[in-house]
Amino acid sequence: MITKRVARKRSQKSSFSDLVKYLVDEKGIEERVGDITITNCHSDSVDWANQEVEAIQSQNTRATGDKTYHLLISFAPGEQPSKEALVDIEEKLCAAMGYGEHQRISVAHGDTDVFHVHVAINKIHPERLTMHEPYMDFKVRSAIASQLEVKHGLERVDHDQKQHLGAALAADMEHHSGTESLISWMKRECLEELKGVDSWENLHSVLSNHNLNLKKQGNGFVFTSKETDTTVKASSVCRSLSKNALEKRLGSFQESTPEPDDTATAEKRYQKHPLQPDTTALYARYKDEIAASKYDRQQQIGEARRRKDRLIAEAREAGRLKRLAIKLMGGKGFGKRALYMVASRNLKEKITRINKEYRQSIQRINKKNTSLAWADWLKKESEKGDATALAALRHRNRASTTANSLAGEGRKVAVSPTVKAERTTKNGTVLYRSGKAIIRDTGKAVTATHWNDLAIKSALEVVTHRYGGSVVVNGSPAFQKRIVSSAVRQSLPVTFKAPNLEKMRVSLRQQKEKIYDRDTGRTDRRSTGRDGSTRAGATETVAVRSRGTNKPSAARVGTQPPPASQNRLRMLSQLDMVQLTDRSEVLLQGDVPGHLEQQGTQSNDQMRRDADRERARIVTPEQVVQDYIAEREAKRQSGIAIAPHKAFSAVDKGKGVFQGIRRVSGQAMALVEKDKAILVVPLTQYGEKRMKSLKKGEPVTINRAGKIQSRGRER
Repeated sequence: MITKRVARKRSQKSSFSDLVKYLVDEKGIEERVGDITITNCHSDSVDWANQEVEAIQSQNTRATGDKTYHLLISFAPGEQPSKEALVDIEEKLCAAMGYGEHQRISVAHGDTDVFHVHVAINKIHPERLTMHEPYMDFKVRSAIASQLEVKHGLERVDHDQKQHLGAALAADMEHHSGTESLISWMKRECLEELKGVDSWENLHSVLSNHNLNLKKQGNGFVFTSKETDTTVKASSVCRSLSKNALEKRLGSFQESTPEPDDTATAEKRYQKHPLQPDTTALYARYKDEIAASKYDRQQQIGEARRRKDRLIAEAREAGRLKRLAIKLMGGKGFGKRALYMVASRNLKEKITRINKEYRQSIQRINKKNTSLAWADWLKKESEKGDATALAALRHRNRASTTANSLAGEGRKVAVSPTVKAERTTKNGTVLYRSGKAIIRDTGKAVTATHWNDLAIKSALEVVTHRYGGSVVVNGSPAFQKRIVSSAVRQSLPVTFKAPNLEKMRVSLRQQKEKIYDRDTGRTDRRSTGRDGSTRAGATETVAVRSRGTNKPSAARVGTQPPPASQNRLRMLSQLDMVQLTDRSEVLLQGDVPGHLEQQGTQSNDQMRRDADRERARIVTPEQVVQDYIAEREAKRQSGIAIAPHKAFSAVDKGKGVFQGIRRVSGQAMALVEKDKAILVVPLTQYGEKRMKSLKKGEPVTINRAGKIQSRGRER
């Protein structure tokens, strides 16, 4: 899990409403916007919550800084925590930074290669109206993120890694554009030589050989590429190349005296080449298209400028003729001055309209002839079906998928012809839609947002077309079993590479083809139709059915049932003994004596000390709550009139009715009725003492942290 504060790039301050509008805008992508959570606002509507935040921010007239904090939380490829986990992660991060009581709106996005959450936070406190700016928030976020990764079982990330801001920005540029930055190029080509120089003359000589220049800017040094005019701070390349470090090592700064032809004699030059290997032909096509786009843009802008000049000249000529006509009309006084004023105003309005149309045409030309970055151009070409461009995109994505996914071995085909691709991301992930599920093909594995039967069928079609041969299933044993069962149930022509999964598929296939014959009691590979005809090789299982029941694989009950059970199929609970297909006769639960099911293994810890016995019985409050809920639910299922019980979570905050305190295994729990259900809230020893003064039926309020408040007191 990675947390990041998204900085405002523009000079003006950010707008909370504009940020939220951007976050909730689907942009024509259905899976872009996920769960939306509004915290510490009176309204559950995004529009009304925006107005609340804007009203609070407007009341603080002293703060001169940015009043909105934009937090980004991104997860590893394939990870998508539950809603409860997302709520807990957001709450812990915001509380650690001092924004626990501040208004915020979080939006989950699933339109990229990694699942991420944006959190728009109002820096102005809703009650004190003071602005809070966290101190060294990146350290706080890193510490809390490490704890949350362990708590929710997320992929661990090295949060202590230190990187210079310039190097971090260069890495971001490389990721988004797909081209090598000047910082990375200098580290690879000339950093070691620069560290070993012993004079300013040698330093300038090394820079000249690489077509670079060093000059003062502000309070430090910057390196400039003469080829592309790209500039970077010297300390961003290496701390040993900062102004203080170089002057301490080489003495006072001495500027270089370049020769007129030093550019032509440079041995190496920095150019924005792509990071992917074997893309020479693609990059040549890209440069040709960029050059053609720039040429078309210049031609169209020139044509628009000439048209504007022609229209203005025509307007001025028409205005001159009008003034000449007014002059020839004769007369004098106010009437003649009024005619001149009208003609002049009409000319100004016409010129203003022509200039406005010219600016609009320039905007249309720039939009039509936008110079795409290398990664954006590869994305456009891959969506057209260029397999080479798609392979170049996927070379940028080095992350491995460890979550539940499908893969294969063998040939590699760009896209699947049976499932229509919707779009491609910058990392080369091809997105398919299958019902409400989104299938993601990263080139290494195929994942889905929802693994239903339709999604499994589409994902297996993509895998078998791209790779052919056997399918590799990555993930938990339950997920692997689900994939195999769904493939057999839908009669999909696939095989699995893992021997245990292939054996499971064959076994399930054989069980599916076995059909019970009601008359002879034997199994056959034939299926009987409604008209009595049979068809060989059928895959549907014929089961004994009755109204309101559907119990496949049940053997015949008996030829002479009692009178009360004749002419109908009895439920299993009404039988004394049953026989399942391919199994022996078994007793039902209702016929087992009560003392048999209640007896358990005897304790054999007489040799232990009392302290050891107590230590063995130690359980967490969460385990006690779950055991208590399971016991109450079991009684409710047996027919006892008990309200549904569930453990309290942050989404259950709000008003309720106090229903008493229960103590199980030394753990106190408060029962609060809310929405016709009983919330079980674990209590501390202090909380139990304070809660004893409450009466049953008294209204209470629970906050997100599980603290119960009544009559203005927090318990």
